Amino acid sequence: IAVAAGSARGGNVLLLTLDTVRADALECYGRDGISTPVLDALAARGTRFVNATAATPMTLPSHTTILTGLVPPRHGVRENGLFRLTDAHDTLAERLKEDGYATGAFVGSFVLDRRYGLAQGFDTYDDDLHDSGRVSGVRYGEPQRPANVVVDSALDWLNAQQSRDSDVPFFCWVHLYDAHTPYLPPEPYASRYREHLYLGEIAFVDEQVGRLVNWLDAQSLVGKTLVVVVGDHGESLGEHGEETHSLFIYEATVSIPMIWSQPGLVPADVVTDRVTSIADVAPTVLDLLGLDIGANVDGVSLRRGGVIADRAVYIETMMPRLRHGWSPLFGLRRLTDKYIEAPMPEYYDLVRDPVELHNLYGSNATAEELGERLADRMASYEPIDRTGDAAITPDAEALKKLESLGYMVSSGGAAPTAEPGDPKVMVHLYHKYQRAVDLLAVGGFAEAVRLLREVVERSPTDGAAWVSLGLALARAGGTDEALPAITRAISLQPRERHWVYLARLQLTRGDDAGFEASLERLEELDADDGEVAILRGEREMHRKRYAAAIVHFEEARRRDPNRQSTLAHAWTGRALVMSGDHANARRAFEAALTCDPTDTDALEGMLGLDEASGEFTAAVRHAIKLCDRRPLVMRHATKLAELWMRLGNAERAVEALEAMAARRPMDRKPPANLGKLLIDLDRIDEGVASLRRAIALSPAYPFARVQLGRALVARGDSEGAIDQFRQVLSRRPDHRGAWEHLLGALSASGRIDEAFEVLERGGRDHVDFSALARDPRMRALVEDPRFAAMRNQGE
Repeated sequence: IAVAAGSARGGNVLLLTLDTVRADALECYGRDGISTPVLDALAARGTRFVNATAATPMTLPSHTTILTGLVPPRHGVRENGLFRLTDAHDTLAERLKEDGYATGAFVGSFVLDRRYGLAQGFDTYDDDLHDSGRVSGVRYGEPQRPANVVVDSALDWLNAQQSRDSDVPFFCWVHLYDAHTPYLPPEPYASRYREHLYLGEIAFVDEQVGRLVNWLDAQSLVGKTLVVVVGDHGESLGEHGEETHSLFIYEATVSIPMIWSQPGLVPADVVTDRVTSIADVAPTVLDLLGLDIGANVDGVSLRRGGVIADRAVYIETMMPRLRHGWSPLFGLRRLTDKYIEAPMPEYYDLVRDPVELHNLYGSNATAEELGERLADRMASYEPIDRTGDAAITPDAEALKKLESLGYMVSSGGAAPTAEPGDPKVMVHLYHKYQRAVDLLAVGGFAEAVRLLREVVERSPTDGAAWVSLGLALARAGGTDEALPAITRAISLQPRERHWVYLARLQLTRGDDAGFEASLERLEELDADDGEVAILRGEREMHRKRYAAAIVHFEEARRRDPNRQSTLAHAWTGRALVMSGDHANARRAFEAALTCDPTDTDALEGMLGLDEASGEFTAAVRHAIKLCDRRPLVMRHATKLAELWMRLGNAERAVEALEAMAARRPMDRKPPANLGKLLIDLDRIDEGVASLRRAIALSPAYPFARVQLGRALVARGDSEGAIDQFRQVLSRRPDHRGAWEHLLGALSASGRIDEAFEVLERGGRDHVDFSALARDPRMRALVEDPRFAAMRNQGE
């Protein structure tokens, strides 16, 4: 950016960080099939850097680098959620605030919550997400808010700032998270980009950036405001076997857009002759404003002319180690080549091989030289276990206390040390892990358990997989099996969220001493975690002390509104339902759905209230949303079918169960439930076919065989029906329904002597004689004198 130092002195700065936007996703970077007119216009009238590189493919450490000019080993923030920027480091906001700037930040995700240290230097740090209609909750993704909500807040602040004192320059940072998974762009972008929703999110972000640019224009501030657009990292979109980001440091996740724009100051240019880093953002802003950069930064000012000969920018990902116990990846990226340090090192010629398919390490002397440069640089950095992350080394005191309470947590060893698995080799396990996490979110608990067992068998030090296995087992009903999985995860990674999951299991098991020990540890790790109060409220719910529970839920919302408002409102609704206050319960559930329109606890609560009041049409709407959110949970589909039947719409009821059977083709329950419904609707042949599919999947499934017997009776095949009932009783001699249906089939077909033989052989101990006497199928049996004698004898 060939201008004099201080050329932008006294001007405004608008920093726009585009989360998860890879450089080649923008039209101005050559992407076809997307329209990004606002960003393209900024690039056309400003300077666009073609070879800009993230320091790491993760949001929190990348933004810390943007705001400090330091690479992750220098600022110490190596992962999302596990680190906090300390006050020892100066941020760009602090420097500008000292120079008289009004400073405001507006973030779109909990990943950048103020608790992680980036609020330093900001007069306003708007990380309020709790009522933004976020698209994912804390259990299966970070709370977030869409770009339009973030921009609304930023514009409110900018307008207030201009009204207060338009002569005071502002530094406004706006973080837009939308391109992060899940890809759920609003209309018209959802329809326009239905084949590539990731691009739809970016097109929506472009529109929202346009609102900020239009505001600058309306305020006549375009020529007085330095606009910096930079991605924090990219998205793999399937390249190298990675769907999203953070596992690898290939170009797909570290090549980012970087655009500088200020008409009359920043020249229109496209820079292709150097590699740049996000660490360059803070030094360049300071240099353009005429402020001292300082010597203790890793970035350089992009104002300074001349090609920086042989510059190599640092990149890393610690995620493989910190989450899965595998090898971290470190690298150097130059203009034309890249070296990646891994158990199997990699070197790529980015000119001939821009997508990094041909590893040249071992056949190129330059690779070893670049590796030595990386080793020298890393020798000057603090080792990862000295950066203050309590999750790296297991907490011996906390683990000892768990063991004293009877939890076996130390078997299998501690966290991994030297050269664990190369992410390139472990990526197939990572796919299974990710698939299992996705299944957890939609209710596929049994399949998630199967996949996660495979992962931990091959990767026994994978703390993320162990904790997910524990969650999957708990949701599938295996609390006793879930406990050792969670404690194993804690022995590897005693992190805050893992203690939450353990505490919830202990509460379910009635282990009050263990529950209190876990909450004590949880509060030590994060005093602001509102789930401590949620858990205490849940315990009061178990004790049927509903008013006391609500007090805890209110405390959770006060202490941790971004993460716990949805859950706290939903639990408050439950407590009010149990107290009989349905009107206020409805308001609580509605408040939860304002925070998160897809929250299953609140949707179930609303469904229950509507069903109880006879509002079946409203209940159906909630049931449909539940099926959309948790498409693999059988009870939601069953409830939807039941509600459609109450509304007299049998066809829609059948469709609900057919859809579930299609989604779970290897599960015996959907075709069995569908078969029963078809029989009840007198669609016997269809019911028989569906039940036979269930039995083919599980030959010993008693429910399906009993229902098939019912169908065969209706079809007039008494012999076939009797055979089905006998097969059930051969495996389940205590199955009351099979006894009664067998007696009914025998009686209806006139085989009274056989029916009494069945009663004598054990049926009399498993049937209700009064119920048999009222059953019209049993007329011949009941009218036989032996029935009265047997009944009197039993009584």
